[in-house]
Amino acid sequence: MESVDFLLFGLAILIFSGWCFNLPGISILKPLVGIDPNLFENLESFFKMKYPNFELLFCIQDEMDASRMIVQSLIDKYPKVGEMWESTLKSTTWRSVDEDTLVDMAVYMTPNVGLVHQMPYTCTRKGLASTYEKVYFGTQHAKMYLSANVLGINCAVGMSCLMRKPILEEAGGLHEFGQYLAEDFFIAQAFLDRGWRTKKGSIPFSKVDYLVCWCLNEISYPLLMLQSHWDPIITWRGRNFKLKWGGLVEELYVKQTV
Repeated sequence: MESVDFLLFGLAILIFSGWCFNLPGISILKPLVGIDPNLFENLESFFKMKYPNFELLFCIQDEMDASRMIVQSLIDKYPKVGEMWESTLKSTTWRSVDEDTLVDMAVYMTPNVGLVHQMPYTCTRKGLASTYEKVYFGTQHAKMYLSANVLGINCAVGMSCLMRKPILEEAGGLHEFGQYLAEDFFIAQAFLDRGWRTKKGSIPFSKVDYLVCWCLNEISYPLLMLQSHWDPIITWRGRNFKLKWGGLVEELYVKQTV
């Protein structure tokens, strides 16, 4: 009996090792501007991910940026550094991840898929209130996101987006899409235009909970939608921007008098 157990255990290790070997290497881009609440904890969650081949690339515009000190402390705490890989994950600074996030996305990167995206949500807690918070993200994002995905409409979200690096570079690289507020949409469209598929990862709630929260959401969002169209001014990091038709964003400058 023991020989059978050892045989099954060895077979499991062999299958798992082969599966890990086929997972793509991933470079994670983390743009940083200033210090957000819980920045250290959010960034540290990326260092703790369980994935065989990945690296973290932190991007700052100013060498004196306050976030650099936090990043350096994490690099000292987790000194392991990977190599350059052929897949890229773009993720926002204030987002934290679970240990299996990369695996969850990588398994969807099949040969004909060029980009894998996830439904954004705030965080995971127990109870219906947590599910409602996920569905309510962005006032109505989850229901529109999932419906668009079922219908085959481009709905990729750049808060967590895994893409093939060679295809991104062929489309002009990230610099090409920097002029757009919704750069995630235009990046995904560039992949679709080149014949690649985009695919959504797993959802973080049950279908029953989602249906209940969908109904609650329907009641509350119309007023917020009207308000956003009436006042398209966005304030971020002490700077004001205006969202224009077509997804372009224009910075608004305040005239100063001496």
